[in-house]
Amino acid sequence: MNTRKLVSGIVLIIAFLFIGYSVYTNVISDKVGTDKGNVAPDFTAERWPAELGPGALSDYKGNIVVLNFWASWCEPCRDEMPELMAFQDDFQDAGVEVVGVNMTRTERRKVDGEEFLEEMNITFPSFFDYEGEIFKAYQPQFFPTTYILNEDLLIESVIRGELDYEMLEHVVTPLLNE
Repeated sequence: MNTRKLVSGIVLIIAFLFIGYSVYTNVISDKVGTDKGNVAPDFTAERWPAELGPGALSDYKGNIVVLNFWASWCEPCRDEMPELMAFQDDFQDAGVEVVGVNMTRTERRKVDGEEFLEEMNITFPSFFDYEGEIFKAYQPQFFPTTYILNEDLLIESVIRGELDYEMLEHVVTPLLNE
């Protein structure tokens, strides 16, 4: 009789621990979304330069990611590209990746994004959103829009509109020290 009560008690304790653990992991699990504190929605798309081939945002996990949404017709996008390239050059050895996303569905011609990258001599990788799936996931209201992601691809900051080197440095540098 005592053995039966002991076994029942142990089973009951294990059941409570399992339920508690399940509730705990569901409560603290990260939500996918586009707000600060969310896990950035993952996507897969063609990249530029073409030799990179298709890739996914999750390929950059483990690095701090400056995820920049742009279009070739966007003047502020054009203006900030040299700042993004300088930032990439200065911080890539520290584990920072600048990654562009061309909102290809908003372009007049499918090739406008690639021509823009060549004209501007862009040195960081850019995804092409040919089908509009990335746009659907992120729904940027402005171009450019830039997401700063930590090593786990959690959104640390969202910058809507044109940015500069100092803005990036101000947001990214504290992440390097964590």
